[in-house]
Amino acid sequence: MYFFNPYYVFLIGNIALWWAASVCTFSLVEKWFDRFVAYTTSYLVATGTGFIFYAAQPFNYLMAWALIPIVLWYTRGGSTILIAAGRELG
Repeated sequence: MYFFNPYYVFLIGNIALWWAASVCTFSLVEKWFDRFVAYTTSYLVATGTGFIFYAAQPFNYLMAWALIPIVLWYTRGGSTILIAAGRELG
């Protein structure tokens, strides 16, 4: 059995959530505004000091920050995008 250092597990999880928050923010903003505003907002989320500060720490702080845009995306119709994509693939 392999041993995974918990620090690296948190690091990979934090980076994945950071990326997901940026993508969900882009998708949310693109529904209401044009693509330039969506890119700008996603860039601001990706380069935000909170995400940069918490990404390399082995704690769940970044998860709390990242779940806000992810939950907003999911409740604002993001789940219908996932369902449609699943129907096209399968």
